Amino acid sequence: MLTRREFLAATTAAAAIAGAPAGAPAQTPQAPKRGGTLSIRAWDPPHFDQSMVHAYKTHVVISFTHSRLLKHRAGPTVRPGSLVLEGDLAESWTQPTDTTYVFKLRRGVRFSDGHPFDADDVVFSFTLYLDEAVNSPQRDLLIIDDKPLVVTKLDQYTVRFTLPRPYAAAERIFDGLAMLPKHLLEKAYREGKFAQTWQLNTPSSEIAGLGPFRVKEYAAGQRIVLERNPYYWKVDRDSNRLPYLDELVFLFVGSEDQQVMRFEAGETDMVSRLSAENYALLSREQSRQGWQLADLGPSLEYNFLVFNLNAVLITLATILLPFTILPIFIALEKIPANLIEASSDLGAGGLQTFWRVVLPLSLPGTVVGASFTFVLAIGDFVTPEMVGGPNGFTFGRAVYSQFGLAYNWPFGAALSVMLLAVVMVAILAAGRLGRAEGALS
Repeated sequence: MLTRREFLAATTAAAAIAGAPAGAPAQTPQAPKRGGTLSIRAWDPPHFDQSMVHAYKTHVVISFTHSRLLKHRAGPTVRPGSLVLEGDLAESWTQPTDTTYVFKLRRGVRFSDGHPFDADDVVFSFTLYLDEAVNSPQRDLLIIDDKPLVVTKLDQYTVRFTLPRPYAAAERIFDGLAMLPKHLLEKAYREGKFAQTWQLNTPSSEIAGLGPFRVKEYAAGQRIVLERNPYYWKVDRDSNRLPYLDELVFLFVGSEDQQVMRFEAGETDMVSRLSAENYALLSREQSRQGWQLADLGPSLEYNFLVFNLNAVLITLATILLPFTILPIFIALEKIPANLIEASSDLGAGGLQTFWRVVLPLSLPGTVVGASFTFVLAIGDFVTPEMVGGPNGFTFGRAVYSQFGLAYNWPFGAALSVMLLAVVMVAILAAGRLGRAEGALS
């Protein structure tokens, strides 16, 4: 079994704590070992349905459980950015005409439940993606000049794709769509119940793919565990079946800071997509903790400019500012002008008048405005979702995710009661403070 440190010592990963430091001498590759568990950060996905993938959160997990006809070639000999395609489920492919592609499928490939994969699964998968009733976000990729491509089964392991016209990016269609199991999904599709399949509460035995791993366990709001697919077709140079790992554990972590904290605590084995601040933090601990840190330079990532907790705070402040200002304005309006004049006549300066007269008399309005803002902000889940992305995790969003995504209603109800208790305590405290200040004034 691989230990956590052994795995880190033998693995390289882009922009992750798992590779050699930049400029470090090359190390002799170690012989891979069978077994072990890798724990990494992920997000709680809304479902396991590959045909409805339009979010990074879902794609991260199910990219390990599904395969496509083609894939991008990877490795040290591939020039970055070249995007060279090679066969994955397709053993080979040809282009007889400008609008026709013929794929020869690999023989002996099986889904993770042991069922054979063939041309029927390819035709069924593209039928799903093209069906308007399914409303797959990938459908637009398969429509050219308002006409769909045509998929034809030539024999058990040969499929032909006919496009409406020559299309320069045609091959990119085949490296982005996962092949789905006809034997598991066809019945629900024919009955018009496809949208109900492969939800988060679906038993793992009813979910199958062609990737190196398969779903073993899902714990709402906590983790997804993938286990090695015993039927995966790929082997290494010595004909050992891949993958080497026994399990992948995806822990749901709301923000980048939480991701770093879990890594430092030893709960995860890798971190990636780091900000400069967290990269510097881990760099200082690198030698003491025995981590390996790789700086591969800047990436094309741009979401952090908008989708972060700062964006949530700025947006909430802008939206809720009127709820704070209005009670304060009303309280200030009610302060008698003769009190301000009397303070001035008695020799008090502007700052002293504000501190001794204006602030105490306006404090009840300030407390009311703060209460309004607190109650509205703590329960908001729409704003964090829209402008915060994966880093916009708030208490209101946590409650929403349990009801709308994880379907863990008991836990969601418990969080709701906690939220209600906090709000009630805040309102009662604000009311008592306001009355006390009003009595003193």
